[in-house]
Amino acid sequence: MILSAEQIKAARAMLDWTQDILAYESGLSPNTIRNLEKGYISIRSSMDVRKTFENRGFEFAGKNGLLRHSDEHRTYHGADSCDQFYGDLLATVQEKNCEIAGIFKSQEMFKRALGITNISRLERLEQIGKHAKVKCLITDMRQISTFMSSFEFRAMPHNPFCPMGSLIYDDKTVIVVTNGIEFTFFVFKSTNVARGSRKEFDAHWDAATPFTSPASQTK
Repeated sequence: MILSAEQIKAARAMLDWTQDILAYESGLSPNTIRNLEKGYISIRSSMDVRKTFENRGFEFAGKNGLLRHSDEHRTYHGADSCDQFYGDLLATVQEKNCEIAGIFKSQEMFKRALGITNISRLERLEQIGKHAKVKCLITDMRQISTFMSSFEFRAMPHNPFCPMGSLIYDDKTVIVVTNGIEFTFFVFKSTNVARGSRKEFDAHWDAATPFTSPASQTK
């Protein structure tokens, strides 16, 4: 099976490897790894990378499937993945009172990733907002519909992680993948990975365009 760009990025993050380390371990060039993670898949190179990961205990299935459960890394997949991940997110921010940083294609995708599929479940945003300030970069600002004081949205022209979404909170970095129906969450618990991901997020945040609610625009 050929690995997808999402699986390669997720497995590399779980190992806390840079692209250069993966290149060295798999006997490939750093440029080849970068191309694989951009979606330019080479069958031979992909198989070399897969063998490298499998030698370290990974199992792959389907387009996005990846398994390596541990106390530090966890994967949520299936019909109840959004509810399971929301439980992880809420428990962490309740304990740590940490800021959440996210990148998604749209606000709608952000809410769906939290299991919010109808108005009655918007309380999930309120629960998170009680314990954390949320900064979220959105590519498609036309779908902005929900505004809360603890949530700040900014627009950027493209998502550097597309078609994935991502979240960073405390020492956890999350890669979010969806097939349009179900979501898969790769949660990595690593201070170094979170610090690097947050540094990249902050650079995009500073360059993004602030988006304010209609109410604040009329004041």
